Amino acid sequence: MMNDRPAVEAFSFGFEPPLDTWARWFAIVPTRSFVRIDDHGVEAVYGSWRVTTPWSNVESVERTGPYRRWKIAGPVRVSLADRGITMAATTTGGVCLRLHEPVRGVDPCGLVRHRSVTLGVADVDRFVRGVEARRDRAGAIGGAGEPPSHDRGSLVGTFRSLLRWRRRDVDVVFSDVDHVRFPSRDRASSSDDQPHEIGVGPKFHRTYRLEIDGGAISAEDAMAKVRANPNRLTDPAFAPFTKSRGRSGEMAVGDRYVIQLAGPWKGAVEVIDVTDTSFRLATLEGHMESGVIEMRAVGTDGTSRVEFIVESWARSHDHWFALLYDRIGLAQMLQGEMWAIACDQFAELVAGTPQGPLRITTDRQIGNH
Repeated sequence: MMNDRPAVEAFSFGFEPPLDTWARWFAIVPTRSFVRIDDHGVEAVYGSWRVTTPWSNVESVERTGPYRRWKIAGPVRVSLADRGITMAATTTGGVCLRLHEPVRGVDPCGLVRHRSVTLGVADVDRFVRGVEARRDRAGAIGGAGEPPSHDRGSLVGTFRSLLRWRRRDVDVVFSDVDHVRFPSRDRASSSDDQPHEIGVGPKFHRTYRLEIDGGAISAEDAMAKVRANPNRLTDPAFAPFTKSRGRSGEMAVGDRYVIQLAGPWKGAVEVIDVTDTSFRLATLEGHMESGVIEMRAVGTDGTSRVEFIVESWARSHDHWFALLYDRIGLAQMLQGEMWAIACDQFAELVAGTPQGPLRITTDRQIGNH
């Protein structure tokens, strides 16, 4: 279930008040807007708009700005002079890619095409260095290959996941408790943080455990592979990870990912802790939940047995998701299958045999204290 792709570097857009508020009116959320480059080209995602092109189509790269607020406020903008498209929510400046052949962007049918793309990235200097290095490398290898394209889950993948969940052999323990204690390190480092205090409904502490015997690699080596590519633990047709900040092939505190299921189930997370055998993710603005999730592997000394654990502390972000999760249970089933797949994939990664069914424990806090 893993696709090997060229190394990708991801960049955040810059957002400044009040432009960030105006952007949200058009469903442009900072945590789910990003630019990705690899040796073949560039992909920019800005709310529901997307532009992609290979390096062979890029004629020049120019720094531009500063911009006037009224020229960039709100959704993407298209110049009346040359039909260039602008994705920006900061007046400080950005980067303009001038193209040989126009590309689609403002409308999905491509009726209007653009000969330039202006991107208001947060770190202009690093972006320009990255673009220049990638273009040079593309020239050296002849510019072959497709530009990056982020994965999105499909409705078929979601439906199949629900069917798989209904057929799963799992050991489930559910308890109502007086208190769910969240870990001390449960916050992202920026204003995009979405902590559990701003969530609604009951608090949940869920743990998924799978014991695996006869693994061919250690817990440390397996988790190094997962950190390099979290999609080793996913079904890309259901819930793929896309890096939206940082470099692919590694995981560091401050890196970000977007997990995009079909429909409204798109959530952004930030890495807040990394060790040799674990990593922890905090939810960001726009995620369906408010809280943290940790994945870790625990080896048994002197044996080939390893235990893979997914542990979350969270509550629903809004009343709509609380209804789907706690009352109807649909979102809880989808989440259960997502992390059950992760456990299955980890067993396959270490080339071991699961010992017994997947064990799931859920503590649901009653009351608001």
